[in-house]
Amino acid sequence: MRKIFLLIFIGSFVFADVLTIITKIKQMEKYKPVFKTVPAYNIFTKDIEINKSKITAVPKQNSLVLNAIFQNKANINGIWVKRGDNIEGYVVVKITDKEVVLKKDNIYKKLSLTPKVLKVAK
Repeated sequence: MRKIFLLIFIGSFVFADVLTIITKIKQMEKYKPVFKTVPAYNIFTKDIEINKSKITAVPKQNSLVLNAIFQNKANINGIWVKRGDNIEGYVVVKITDKEVVLKKDNIYKKLSLTPKVLKVAK
């Protein structure tokens, strides 16, 4: 009698789990049409097929960005420089409250603080 009761007791738990799983699967089937299929590709090959007509040229970004000015020093690309220092081939010529002037091969470049960057006061 105990064996039969134990078998029914354990069977009810197993059946309850199976029933839960079946209901979850049915719920997931409702969402299948909503999901888009992802195109398959082979991850083991080095060659990737790219539609070349979609590739566009990216404009060159300004490689020098003025982040901050503090006293007579400027933070350009995360590097603190002062007058006379070199950064990416440019020489720092002048540092004012709002801008830095750089020189490279008789070409001057002016970097200005953007409105989101504040000047640090003494």
